[in-house]
Amino acid sequence: PAERTLIACGEGEAVQAMRGAWQDAMRDDFTEIAESATGRPVRALLSQVRLEPDVHIEMFIFEPVAVPAPPNRASHSAETALRREYPQPPAMVGEPPATS
Repeated sequence: PAERTLIACGEGEAVQAMRGAWQDAMRDDFTEIAESATGRPVRALLSQVRLEPDVHIEMFIFEPVAVPAPPNRASHSAETALRREYPQPPAMVGEPPATS
């Protein structure tokens, strides 16, 4: 109610500054909670306060996680099929044919 009264009296900038100061003061606590909950380090925390509509946003950007790329099954299948069809690589122009 106090913030709404201040906003109605034209003191929205003061309310926004106070909310921003609170977010800055809580930055380390918010970061610790996010890191504890996810097990990942926070790279950045972006905070935003809007009065109309009345919203607060805390957006965490986490450090990337190295994830191994899945095998490319389509190319693996194509390679396997080619090996069955052509067990020996084809001879290049000017090379003698491969002998078994």
